Amino acid sequence: MTTTENKQYSVGGVMLDRPFKIRRLGHFGFNSDNMAEAVHFYRDLLGFYESDVLDFKQIPGLGEKLAHIEDGRGYFFTHGSDHHAFVLFPRNVMDAFVAAGGGGGGKGEVTINQITWQTGALAEVVDGAHFFEEQGIGIQRVGRDMPGSNWHVYPYDPDGHINELYYGIEQIDWTRRSKPRDMYYRIFHEEPTLPQMSEEAEVEEAVAKGIDIFSGFRGVNQLPAKYDVEGVMLPRPFKITKIGPVNLFVQDMEASLNFYMNHLGFVLTEETEYSGQRLYFLRNGSEPQPGPVPKVAAGGTGLQFPYHQRLLRC
Repeated sequence: MTTTENKQYSVGGVMLDRPFKIRRLGHFGFNSDNMAEAVHFYRDLLGFYESDVLDFKQIPGLGEKLAHIEDGRGYFFTHGSDHHAFVLFPRNVMDAFVAAGGGGGGKGEVTINQITWQTGALAEVVDGAHFFEEQGIGIQRVGRDMPGSNWHVYPYDPDGHINELYYGIEQIDWTRRSKPRDMYYRIFHEEPTLPQMSEEAEVEEAVAKGIDIFSGFRGVNQLPAKYDVEGVMLPRPFKITKIGPVNLFVQDMEASLNFYMNHLGFVLTEETEYSGQRLYFLRNGSEPQPGPVPKVAAGGTGLQFPYHQRLLRC
C-alpha cells in the first residue's frame, strides 16, 4: 500500500481516498428469534439453497456458554455459486457468541447479523483494517472464517450494524458440495500476514494431505420441481438471482452518512423527504436504484417501526 501526502491510497494502481474499493454487496444475515419458521421461509418458500450448517455448540470454548440452548445451529444459504449470499443464525446464540469475542452480531437491539461488501484483493481487507483503526472506527475482528473461507474485517457503523469488507469467498460448484471440515485448518483468528497462498494452492495442499475434497456438506431441495420457470422445472414459480438493496433506519443521520460515504466510499445518488424526515439513496459503482446500495433513513419517522426492525428490504 502506498500513500500520498494528502492521504490517498494506491488501489490496483488507481489513487483513491481509502485503501479499498467496494465492488458489490456480498452477503447478508439476520439473527432470528424463531429459527424453525425463518429457515422454512427463506429456504423452502423463497428458495435459498442450504450450502452449510454450523453448530455453534461444537465450537471450542462455546459449549458451556451455550449449554442452556437446545439447538445451536446456524444456516448458510446461497442462490448462486458464492458459498453464501444469506445467513440465518439464532439470536440467543449470537448474543453469547459476541459476548465471547466472536462475530456475527451488532450492538443493542440490532438483529442484522452483518452487511458485507466485496473488495478486489486481500491487501484491501488488511489495509482497510488499518484505515479503520486510523480513523477511529470500531472493529470487531479481522481474519478468515469457515464456513465460507472469506478473508474479512468487521467495522461497526454508528448504530452498531456490523459491516464486513471481504475477499475470496468459497465457490460452490455444480456438485453443490461445500469445503469439507478437514480443510478448516486455514481459519485465521487474527490479521493475516501478506502474501497468502492462493485458493488453488490450498486445494492442492488438501489433496496432498489425503483430504477428500468432495466430502463437504451438500444440501438437498425440500420440495419437488413442479413449476415450469421459462423452460426449466423448479420447486417454486420463480428463481432468486440477486440480493439488494439494503435499507436502514438510523438514529443519527449525519454520523451514518459520514460512515457510509467518507469511510466506506459510497456516493449520494439522490435524496428526498417523507413525513418531514430526510431519506438518502447511496451507491457504490455505476448501478442505479434498485441495486446493491444502502438506503439510509432517519430514525423516528412516522412509520413507527421498533428500533430492532430498522431493516426494510434486502
